[in-house]
Amino acid sequence: MTSGDADWAAHYDIFDPTCVSDPYAIWDTVREQCPIGHSDRYGGSWLPRRMADVTQIARDIEHFSSREITVVPTGAS
Repeated sequence: MTSGDADWAAHYDIFDPTCVSDPYAIWDTVREQCPIGHSDRYGGSWLPRRMADVTQIARDIEHFSSREITVVPTGAS
């Protein structure tokens, strides 16, 4: 994936070399396109980018839980 043709809000990849080298530009793109990005890569994940969303999610234990935490190994594909 290259930054020029990527839909980072729908298909971000935290292991993509472009993302690794400059994640802030990609996170800004995701925030502009969609405040909470989503990707099906590595079993699926969500990327909230606004502090208000992160805070709300952290406090909403009825809908969000840390009971099941998945850590994707570096270099997973």
